[in-house]
Amino acid sequence: MRNLAILIILCAVILGIGYAIPHIMKPTNDNVDLAMMDEQVQNFEFQSLGGDHHALHDFMGNPVMVHFWATWCAPCVVEFPELVQFAINNPNVTIIAVSSDTETDKIDRFLNQYVSNQPPNMIIVHDVRQTITQDRFGTFQLPETYILDSDLVLTEKIIGAYKDWDTFQFLP
Repeated sequence: MRNLAILIILCAVILGIGYAIPHIMKPTNDNVDLAMMDEQVQNFEFQSLGGDHHALHDFMGNPVMVHFWATWCAPCVVEFPELVQFAINNPNVTIIAVSSDTETDKIDRFLNQYVSNQPPNMIIVHDVRQTITQDRFGTFQLPETYILDSDLVLTEKIIGAYKDWDTFQFLP
């Protein structure tokens, strides 16, 4: 009976923590959220998996997708090859694919398995400290994609795996 009471208390504490975390972790002013729809996304800097340094505003003039994913995310695994094909078919679109993995070798193995030829307009970013994923964009659920027009204005947010990358069109 005592063990049952302890188990019930533990479950209640875990559920309480699970409920409280999203309410405690409020976005900072720098975060991108849906309130910023139709506004230019604030510039930020990042480093590609290959070691190249970039800033978001380097890509002004072309549409940009900021895509959040991880190798352990089942929907991401299914979606990622389709996103690579989208990049190949749309060389004028820059895709910044931000991985939340903790280890670079897992990303490397994933890319070797699922991406035979990484297109030059697809930049893979390892966000081990979550400074882009959570601090900048407030993303906790993967996959998630932000669509920016050529002026880097947020036009759409896609939560979850997108089913039709082969027919996706940027809004004019």
